Amino acid sequence: MRKVMIVGLCLFVAGIVFAGGSGEAAPESVNLRYGNSYPPDHPSNIASAKFADLVKERTGGKVTVSLFPGGQLGGDRDQAEGTIMGTQEMVLIGTGGISQFSPILGIGECPFIWRDVEHMGKVLDSDVGKELTADLLKTRGLRILEFFYYGTRHLTANKPVRSPADMQGFKLRTPQVPVLVAMAKSWGAEPTPMDISELYLSLKTNVVDGQENPIPTIDGFKFYEAQGYLILTGHVRTPSPLIINERVFQGLSGEYQGAITASARDARNLNDTLTIEAENKLLDAMKNFGMQIIEPDVEAFRKATGVVPPQFESVWGKDLYERIVNTR
Repeated sequence: MRKVMIVGLCLFVAGIVFAGGSGEAAPESVNLRYGNSYPPDHPSNIASAKFADLVKERTGGKVTVSLFPGGQLGGDRDQAEGTIMGTQEMVLIGTGGISQFSPILGIGECPFIWRDVEHMGKVLDSDVGKELTADLLKTRGLRILEFFYYGTRHLTANKPVRSPADMQGFKLRTPQVPVLVAMAKSWGAEPTPMDISELYLSLKTNVVDGQENPIPTIDGFKFYEAQGYLILTGHVRTPSPLIINERVFQGLSGEYQGAITASARDARNLNDTLTIEAENKLLDAMKNFGMQIIEPDVEAFRKATGVVPPQFESVWGKDLYERIVNTR
C-alpha cells in the first residue's frame, strides 16, 4: 500500500507538470492507458479499440490509447483508484462500481429504473446526467466522457427460478455495489459480493448458487459452463461510464480534447449497437450451450424491488429517482 501511495504521489506531481503547472507547454505526444474488466471480445472492448483508433487518427498519432482489457490492470476498484491516482489514465466501469467513489452514480444500476436503452440515453444526455457526473469530477477528479450501454442484466442459476419465492436462501453473487446487494435481499436471496474475476470458479464449486449479468458477459466469461438456467429477469440495464483523469484531460490542447470527446461519442454509438446485436444473437447461443431459458414472473421481481429506492434516498437525493423514471 505504501508503495502504491508513493507511486501515486509521484504521478500526481508529474501530472501537475503535465497539465502545465510548471509553466511548460504540454507534451507533443501522449499515451493514455485505458483499462477495464471485460473480456477482450466483449462489445465494449471492440468499441474501445475503435475509440483508440479514432483518437490516433484524429490527433495525427499525437495521442495514442493503449487498451488493457480483461482486468489486466486489476479489478474494478483497483482501476478506479488507479485512474484517480494516475497509474492509468482511463477506465470503463459500471455505474455501480464507480459508485464506491461517487455514491450518487449508484442510481444507474437501480433495478427497473430504465424502461429501455433509449430512456437511459435520453436521461444521461440531459441535465440529470450532468448532475450525476458532477460529483465524480469535483470530488475525485474524474471526467465521464460518455456512458456505454453495458447490457441488460439477467439471472443465471443452478436450479429453475420463476419468482422471488424460488430465491429464498439462494446465494447470489453480486458486484460490490450497495444497490445490487439491496436488490438481492429484496428477493430473499443471500447476496455474496465478489469481483467478477473470482466468479467462474465460485459457480463451478457451488460457493454461490447463481449470478446476474448481461448475456454478452455471461457468454464472454463462459458462465454457461457452470450454470444450467438463464432466467430473463431483465432487472437492471447497466450504463458504464467511460472515464478519464481530469488532470490529464486538462493537460491536452483544446484540439486533442475535442478529438477524444468526439471519439468517445462515436465509440458509445458503436458499443450500443454491438451490445444490442449481441444480446439478440447470443440468446440462441445460450440454448445451444445447453442452458434452459426461463421467462419468469418479471412483475413479481419488480414488485419485490420496490423497497430498494427508498433505502437510498438520502444518498441520491429526494426526487432524483422520480425525475428519472418520469422522463419521457
